[in-house]
Amino acid sequence: KKSEANDRMTKIAIASADRELLKYNKMDVPTLRKELAKINEALGAFGSINQKAVDTFTTFKDQAEQLEETHESFKDTRGKIDDFISTMDRKKDETLYKSFGKINTEFKQTFQELVPRGKAKLVLTTMPKEEVEQYEKEQGLTMSRTDKWKGVTIKVSFSGKEDSYYTMQQLSGGQKTVVALAFIFAIQRHDPFHFYLFDEIDAALDSQYRAAVATLIAKQSEKAQFIVTTFRPELIEPADRCFLVTIRDRQSAMKQIDNERAKQTIQEQNEHGANGQIALQ
Repeated sequence: KKSEANDRMTKIAIASADRELLKYNKMDVPTLRKELAKINEALGAFGSINQKAVDTFTTFKDQAEQLEETHESFKDTRGKIDDFISTMDRKKDETLYKSFGKINTEFKQTFQELVPRGKAKLVLTTMPKEEVEQYEKEQGLTMSRTDKWKGVTIKVSFSGKEDSYYTMQQLSGGQKTVVALAFIFAIQRHDPFHFYLFDEIDAALDSQYRAAVATLIAKQSEKAQFIVTTFRPELIEPADRCFLVTIRDRQSAMKQIDNERAKQTIQEQNEHGANGQIALQ
């Protein structure tokens, strides 16, 4: 279509030039010379003419057309990239929500195993609507669901009552330990590791919670290895191996002992202040 339009414009220009030349057919030679002189004088007013201007214009025109084609190609490529980014963002959101939901379910379960009457849940905290709108306006983009997340809040109830949920800041040291262990075990069930090392995790726990932790570790040990240090007897019961760790003259020593000997050592320590710590496996 473009070439057809150029051909039509060329024909129109030729026809117009032919009509312009007709008026000179009736002029005599002296008159034609005067007209020629006027035309040359008018042309002289334009100064020197760049004979390569047409070629230069054609070259620039071709380059402009190539750049336009390249620009259109880039626009198409950018559209595909934007679509790919949107797809990945959607999959990321779906994966995060799915993982969060599974960990939340496991957390509720592990917490109830430690606190039979208790309840726990993970709550997502998000950016306020006004803050989201301001950010999107300033950045000129739309935030995904996960981009609006600010963090995760843990809420627990040791009594199981719906109106008695507390955050971590409101809990005692022992309660915080129970919640932290429940959360660790929840993650372990969702995405198991092969090895865990706990250093006196039962130090701030009551005997009932120490027993519950021991039971939970024994259950989880089917899929992972746990090494735990303790000064309490409850964790010894389900242990596969016990090691006595002692320090004398700034040197530590370790030897394997049976579970009964481990319990006796802890009892002696509690009664007489004996020097020794039990490492469990």
